[in-house]
Order: sequence, then C-alpha cells, then structure tokens
Amino acid sequence: MAPRTPHPALRTLLVVTGDPGGARVLIPAIGELKRRHPRWRFKILAGSNSRRLWSTAGFRPRRWPASRLNRKQCSNILIRTGPDVLVTGTSFENPTESWFRQAAREAAIASFSALDHWCNYRRRYEAGRKLILPDVIGVMDDLARKKMIQAGIPRLLLAVVGHPVLEPVLKRQKVRSRASRQILFLSEPVSWDGKLDPKVVRHPGHNELTVLKSLLSVFVQYPELRRHSLRIRPHPLEPLVRLKKVLREHTPRGLRVTIDGGRSLERDFASSRVVLGITSIALLQGRLMGKPVLSLQPDHARGRIPDDILCFLPRVRSNGCFIEAVSNFVRTRQTKGRSFNIGSRPRLPRNSKRRIANEIEKLIEIGE
Repeated sequence: MAPRTPHPALRTLLVVTGDPGGARVLIPAIGELKRRHPRWRFKILAGSNSRRLWSTAGFRPRRWPASRLNRKQCSNILIRTGPDVLVTGTSFENPTESWFRQAAREAAIASFSALDHWCNYRRRYEAGRKLILPDVIGVMDDLARKKMIQAGIPRLLLAVVGHPVLEPVLKRQKVRSRASRQILFLSEPVSWDGKLDPKVVRHPGHNELTVLKSLLSVFVQYPELRRHSLRIRPHPLEPLVRLKKVLREHTPRGLRVTIDGGRSLERDFASSRVVLGITSIALLQGRLMGKPVLSLQPDHARGRIPDDILCFLPRVRSNGCFIEAVSNFVRTRQTKGRSFNIGSRPRLPRNSKRRIANEIEKLIEIGE
C-alpha cells in the first residue's frame, strides 16, 4: 500500500528567528501563507530580540528557553515539532538558527532561509567553522546573489525574492524634510562582541563610537550648528552605556542631545531635518523615503566594516573632509560636491512577500 499523503490541513511550518532583521523580512511572507492556508499550523520560535515583532504582527511566538540553544536542544525541539518545512532568519552572532538547519538536514526536513542585509554572507550560515546551508536561500537582489556566490554559496540554492521591509517604502509618498532643527543619528552597533559586553569593543579604530565622536566634533568646530538638536536612535540590541559615555566626554556645551528608540522610525524621520548613520537597513529606508541621508562611513574605511549596503548610500568621501562635509550637509541637506560619494539605488524585485511564500510552498510540494 502506498504511503498516505497527509491532509493539507496538517501541514506544519516551524519558523525560527533570532535578530529583528530576519523576523521583519519573514513576517509578511508567513502572514501571506497563513492567509493562503488558514488550516496550516505555524509554530514560531523567537529569540528575545524578535519575539515582540511576531507578537505585534498577530502571531503567538514561543521564546527560546535560553539566550542561545545548543545543537542537541535544537534537534530535540525540531523532532518534537515535526514540521514539514523549517524557515529561519540569518542571525550571525548566534549559531542557534544554524543548529536548527543542521537538525533539519539530518531529519530530511526541507528548510528555507531569508537574507535581510547585504553583508556577512557566508558567516550567517556558519556554526563554528562549519557551513550549514538550507535547501533554499531567498536573497534580496542580483547584487546579494552575486556576493553570496563569491562567498562560496552554491548558486542553485539561491532565489532572488526582494526585500519585504524595503519594498513598501518604494510605494509610499515620499517624506520630505521640513524646517526642523533635529538631526537624527541612527546608531549601528558594529563594535559589539555578540554578547553585548560593554567592556569588549570590536573595530576599536572605527565603529559607531568613534563615528559619534567625530560627529560631535563638528558641533565643537562650528558652534552655530548647536542651535540644532541631536537625536540618537540606538539599535534595539545596543548597550546604551557606551553611547552615554561618549556623550558625557565629547558633547559640547549648548548642544541638546537625546537618546531614544521608543518612537516609530517613520515618526523620527518625519521630525528630522537630516538623517545620519554608518550603515543599516534603516538608513537605506530613510533614503528611499526621500529623506536627506548621509552615511558617515568614509570610503577608505569600508574594508573595516564590510557592508555592501554602503553602495546604495550617499556617504562622506574621506576623514580628511569629514567635518566640512557633515557641516555642509546639515546646513544645505545636499550631498553635492567632491566631499561626497552619492551612491546608487537598489533594484529590488516586486511582490517580495509572495515570492518568499512561493519558495516555501515549493518546498512543501517537493516533500509530498
């Protein structure tokens, strides 16, 4: 007798996310699958940094029982859940998602993973020195696909699916700058060690802390710019103690500075004259929304923080013209002249959430 095919209502997806980036990319697609297949079961296992995102989106995620799970724990959870497909993000500071992908391969369970950023392509799929790949990886665009292949990821595993976080931004009415005196700095914790230990600082010669010091030096050299206020929006995973220490030691008298990540990103954009940062999806989102955006990452330092999203961002050309470039940008909200590199716009395919949902559906069909 031929094996009985499970009823479609019994299909189960296990979705595992660590950092917020992976959750934000996957949530729209998992929501799309839930609408297509209301009788499917969706089991969400989220780390502390992404659990709230799933809850806000109307799901009921379970939290990892520890800050990180070991290989055996991941295997036990996967076996107990018995999913038809495993779906993961690509957190690279924590191997938990990779251990789930390893467990899925050992159990002959198909798996899908979605890339959410243009950096650390191979590292996202490593646990220790071992490369642990899913059956399909959804990447944002042709640039990400090219970089993944250069990093040694087999091209047959790659599907160009777009970016569900950035795609809606391209469709919105542009948020133009108004006569605000607020300068927004989007911090990106490139100095962390993966454990958020404030005593350990990576890239000590160039990171978000050294860049913030350089930014504050602009206000030191040009006192008239202190009529503006500086609002620092920290990354959700960032230890604030480092930022506060820099501010205590380097903020010039008369400059009003606040640290606050409690408002929506769109609200911070709307209330700001210009947006500054190093590198982040949020910084690119601001540019796509029509905000005056400037990356404070000079070209000669790109190798220190390898991140291909920088090619999409207007940025300071060098440290030698840093103070002049930033002061001119704050005054004029323009990135014209020899002090700047303008950057190109990303070419993202449309219908990204449907593309991701379709790739996951294909894996279920293959397993039938």
